[in-house]
Amino acid sequence: MKIIISGISGQDGHFLARHLCNQGHQVVGLTRDIGRAKSFVDSFTRRRVKVLHCSYDEISIFKILTSENPHAVINLTGQAYVAKSWLMQDETLRSIAQIPQYFLEAILAANPKIRFIQASSSQIFAPSSQPLKETSSIGPTSPYGCAKTYAHFLVKNYRETHGLFAANAVLFNHESPRRNPDFFCQKIVQGALKVKKGELKKLTLGNLDLVRDMGCADEFMDALSRMAMMDRADDYNICTGRGTRLRDLVSFVFSQLGLSTKGRIHLDRTQIRRAEPPRIVGDPRKIYQNLGWKPRQRIEAVLAAMVRHAQENG
Repeated sequence: MKIIISGISGQDGHFLARHLCNQGHQVVGLTRDIGRAKSFVDSFTRRRVKVLHCSYDEISIFKILTSENPHAVINLTGQAYVAKSWLMQDETLRSIAQIPQYFLEAILAANPKIRFIQASSSQIFAPSSQPLKETSSIGPTSPYGCAKTYAHFLVKNYRETHGLFAANAVLFNHESPRRNPDFFCQKIVQGALKVKKGELKKLTLGNLDLVRDMGCADEFMDALSRMAMMDRADDYNICTGRGTRLRDLVSFVFSQLGLSTKGRIHLDRTQIRRAEPPRIVGDPRKIYQNLGWKPRQRIEAVLAAMVRHAQENG
């Protein structure tokens, strides 16, 4: 089968492409920057993935769908930072909310049999002390979450109204050594290494009392690849079902380097977002029961791998 991945140059695109290639599928990756995409992927995916430029407007998407005629499209593209969405609201709304609409309309026009999988987000949910199910209350607290919510419900609308195979993969936090340095876990790893080397006296962070459901990006993309092959379109949480306090993650990373956090962390109140949900933990039972996917690695194992990778390449 031929499968298009939009947003091929990110962490998730890399792992998803590897899973699909290993399963014997043809993979076409879309990106605005071919040079960056080709430099980001490893030799395995570079040999086996066809990379195309796409400006993600309606005409470009339609032309690619008609020329490639894929079995499925998995949409990973979009502004990726929750905090930055307050400063980049136009880009956030366009890239996260409008691009899925363009894909869905293009699928209707080009070939309604093309499957569409949208990378949704746990940021769509209202804060809750209970594990979040696919049917939990919606209540985003950032422009990022609002844009993801629009796309999430648009996918459901096209599935129910037009009969498209359109599904939402509700992704909770997921990490790997390929994560960009602006994300929390990579920021901890890189910052702790600088403290270890004496290049930084204290690592500046925000609210460490938040609890998050965090897993392995490679495993999460395996779940996404399974969603593209399921018999019937549906929405699934991709999560671990375990919550970890951010403060404990920081302590773990420092301990991997033989360091204590005492006197080495500066808490900056300006980095604390006012409406930040105190707890985001998902319930993965539906995807386990229906698709047989279950997370294996705990976030501590992922962080240990990130530390080793950073030491080897630092």
